[in-house]
Amino acid sequence: SEVVTSGSSQRTAAMGSEQVMPRHSASNKEAVELHAGASVDVGSHHFRVVDQLGSGSYSTVWLVEILDRRPGEGNAGATQDEQRVALKDVLCKNHTALRQALYEVQLMLGLERKRLLDDTPPSKLRLPLCLTYEVHPNALGSAVRTAMTCLPGEQLDGWLRKAADAASQSDAVAASVGRAPPTWTSHLQRGCEMASLMVRQLGPTLDYLSTMAWHRDVNSHNIMVSSAARGMLSPSDTSMQASFWLCDLGLAVDSHTWVSQNGEGPMGGAWRTTDIGGDCRYWPPGAWMLHCFGAEYLEERLDYCRQYRTRLDVHGLGITAIEVLCSTALSSYLSGTGAAAGAHGAPWAQLMEAWQKYRETVGLWWEMIYSVFSEGGDFGPIHTWFTQNDAPEQTIRMLDNLHQALCACIGCSDPSSGRTLRVLVELTHSSSVMELQEACALLEEAEVLRVEEMLRQTPLKIAEEDEAGLDEEEEQEEPPRAPASAVASRAQSSKAAPQQEAADAKRWAEKLAMLTAAFREGRPAPDGKKTSSDASAGSANLVAAPGG
Repeated sequence: SEVVTSGSSQRTAAMGSEQVMPRHSASNKEAVELHAGASVDVGSHHFRVVDQLGSGSYSTVWLVEILDRRPGEGNAGATQDEQRVALKDVLCKNHTALRQALYEVQLMLGLERKRLLDDTPPSKLRLPLCLTYEVHPNALGSAVRTAMTCLPGEQLDGWLRKAADAASQSDAVAASVGRAPPTWTSHLQRGCEMASLMVRQLGPTLDYLSTMAWHRDVNSHNIMVSSAARGMLSPSDTSMQASFWLCDLGLAVDSHTWVSQNGEGPMGGAWRTTDIGGDCRYWPPGAWMLHCFGAEYLEERLDYCRQYRTRLDVHGLGITAIEVLCSTALSSYLSGTGAAAGAHGAPWAQLMEAWQKYRETVGLWWEMIYSVFSEGGDFGPIHTWFTQNDAPEQTIRMLDNLHQALCACIGCSDPSSGRTLRVLVELTHSSSVMELQEACALLEEAEVLRVEEMLRQTPLKIAEEDEAGLDEEEEQEEPPRAPASAVASRAQSSKAAPQQEAADAKRWAEKLAMLTAAFREGRPAPDGKKTSSDASAGSANLVAAPGG
């Protein structure tokens, strides 16, 4: 709590009407230009800029090193990672932009304060914490500089591209040395597990955030992925090692005034007049309806209106989860480096085609919007094009195709993966009422099913490996002849084999029951191992295709 409040500005106690009073630099001079090696003061902290982490249209994020803190806080014994934080520099050309930048600060501080005061807060908010901030005047308006905790890992969209490239290269290498590459569907198991894990990790944070605000920009560029053990997640790491974090609250809006404002009723609220935000590749159909035809058109279509007003973040998380599921498999499918999947892969091929069509279409739309936005051009012709080409209806059809393909894949999936696919349909369907809490609960149950299946297969797998090992030994060396006493002993033991098998089956059933109970209750397994770590190592393939 000391870290969160240090260097923060004066603010009222009530979050509902809270106004952030910006802390200006003492001399009221323009902000120091940021570059690697530059020294900068923000609030009561002194930083040195290390490197640029990323940039957007109006903001840049820098990695900075803490040089000192306020008296009494100290930093003795801190590691290098603890000494480094992220510094977000937002250019505000008008008062509206300044209010939005300050709302992001207000929201981060308010969320942490709410978590500290709640009786039953979430164990972890997967968001950065605000350390301090400051507002500086500049030639174009104002600059809001916010120091916050630096999230581990890298942006998910970049990691997905690297994972897809690594899979294609691995398939090509296998083919070049005469080994049969795995089927392209083999990448779906890991994709399904990672999609489930991402929703389970970020769902509670978005659900907690919704009591105060909607993020409005949930996508793979604003999600960080890392290894819980090593920091950076390698494409070769198991899916269960992944850790996901949500960043960039720069487009967030108050969730209460968004849906109802000044007693205007259920269809009132700021959603009618606030600019549509976020990456259009993750927009639900309602966002396109509002963009093309206005609020009156949207409010006549109740499901799409409700989805836009209350489920923007749910939809964004769902589309991102489908992206995680499909990205690597689609790369292998399109490159032709993976082996054919056979008849069992037909539903998954349908999903690949539907996802490719969706990504290519909305990707083109995003490029059209971004080109005008970045060059400061006229949006009129673009708006006319989207209206004439009925972008809302196109989006509805593409999502329907995705949902049909996902449902077809449920029929050829194991129970755990099938439940995950069902959740992805619910998160992105306009008529769905499934909340994030329910989705996470279903995915937790799916994870239990996956662990149970893995444990059921373990005795058989060990027996097969033992038998293979014995066969190999017999081929290498003829065993010495056994004495007559040993032959008699073997005959006696063979009679006891059925009883031994029954005892083994009972022992495995008891162990399975204990492990399942431990997993459900979140306790360590009886043997001291985590029940969910590296569970994917023995899990069944998502697609039961030959060689898959």
